[in-house]
Amino acid sequence: MLGDVSEMKRRMLAGSCYCASDPELAFERERCAVLVEQYNATSATEAGRRAELLGQLLGGIGAGTVIRPPVYFDYGYQTTIGRNTFINMAW
Repeated sequence: MLGDVSEMKRRMLAGSCYCASDPELAFERERCAVLVEQYNATSATEAGRRAELLGQLLGGIGAGTVIRPPVYFDYGYQTTIGRNTFINMAW
């Protein structure tokens, strides 16, 4: 898996110092930003769309989890959320 990644991404995943301007990492942040923007623009009636976007965005999400926008991530794929989790309070 890590054979096809840049040295900077390898360092980031290892928890070492890395250069965030690496083209691969910059591309992944932009991809994440687009997904976050789309997620944050959904309405409460779009549960299916929200689930679809979270599936593309996160490394894993448990059943019964509710995440209300807005949310923010740098990369997303390194974040996993367990089942029956509630994130963001309603006003």
